[in-house]
Amino acid sequence: SNPLTANIFYKITDLGDATNANFNTISTSAYDRTFWKVGDIFQAATTGSSLTTTAKLVLAPIGLDFAPFANKRFLLPPEIIIAEPDAINSLGKPLTSNITAQANFTLSNQILVNDTSMLAVGARYVISDKGNATDADFNILAVKQKTSNPIESVDTIAMTHASTGAHAGTYIVKDGDGFATGADGSGAEFEITINSISNVKVKVIKGGTGYAVNSSFTILGSAFTAGFNTTNDLTFDVAALGNWSVGDDFYAKEFGTGLSGATTAYVAPYNSGGTITGFKLTNAGLGYINNPIVNIRSNAIHEKRVPDVIPIRIVSNGNDVIEKDAITGLVTKTSIDRSNDYFGRKDYDVKAVLGTKKFNGEYYISQFASLTIENVGASTINKNNVNTTIQTVKDRNS
Repeated sequence: SNPLTANIFYKITDLGDATNANFNTISTSAYDRTFWKVGDIFQAATTGSSLTTTAKLVLAPIGLDFAPFANKRFLLPPEIIIAEPDAINSLGKPLTSNITAQANFTLSNQILVNDTSMLAVGARYVISDKGNATDADFNILAVKQKTSNPIESVDTIAMTHASTGAHAGTYIVKDGDGFATGADGSGAEFEITINSISNVKVKVIKGGTGYAVNSSFTILGSAFTAGFNTTNDLTFDVAALGNWSVGDDFYAKEFGTGLSGATTAYVAPYNSGGTITGFKLTNAGLGYINNPIVNIRSNAIHEKRVPDVIPIRIVSNGNDVIEKDAITGLVTKTSIDRSNDYFGRKDYDVKAVLGTKKFNGEYYISQFASLTIENVGASTINKNNVNTTIQTVKDRNS
């Protein structure tokens, strides 16, 4: 007589006379479990009006709390990384039913792409949230197509005959290294984490090219500690391809039409910053006993940043070239001859018009940004005001 609302989250406060089967009937399949207890949270699949029980539920507040970000602007929304669930079994292992929660920030400059004419033909946009959009959807919108078909995610992960703890560890496996067989395409790389036969995770490190959805991988058991081929093989399927990813940009050839009205992807005008307006929980997860740690991470993979480089100094102390590699032409051995420094080889007595000598110490190369430097391939250093170059090697042997 008190129907639930589908897709809303509820928390059990009293089991009453309800059975485990009753709760599995009203919860979405991802939340079904063998045993239900007070405090469990689930997402309702139906109204539950067909049941007559004395169980009691309350609405479960599902969400995250964030401090205000003021007016800071972002080209791409920062990533929200939610820690894994902490529910464990009697052996102290994570429950196989655990699901890691996922959430995304929303920005003020985002445009929902859902078959409405929200884009401008010829304008440049960047993907800020793929939502449920497919590669085919973005190929409809973009002038330039992407069809290399790298792997974005995998599913149907299964491992056979694994001894408890025998193969535990993290492994890096590459398609073509002799351990991965069966799938089409090439170049994919995976990080495989094994806790037990029922708790195996596969993360895509490199997507490769030329793959198809539902194509299957077999990772030979010999790739794992104490593993044997066939006996301990791991299998999984390609779940989705990732031709288009968050941070990719494109020029629009359509106004945003031609897609399903249920599409939940977001784009933003290229190089335009937006402020954080909130967040959305895309997966509430399962198996959280305690509040998880949440990390906010910059979308650095798509940001343009100044590289970490060690400044190179121009050393004007007379490095003589002693030996060069015959094939590469690179200097392999030098020596210091103070008579062959910049001052010793310059014809200042002939070209006095040059004025005060400038190279009287070690300078950062950025201080000579207006000068052209070329290699003359000789030990004579700029004797005749010929432009010279410097080879930047970590060890100058001087």
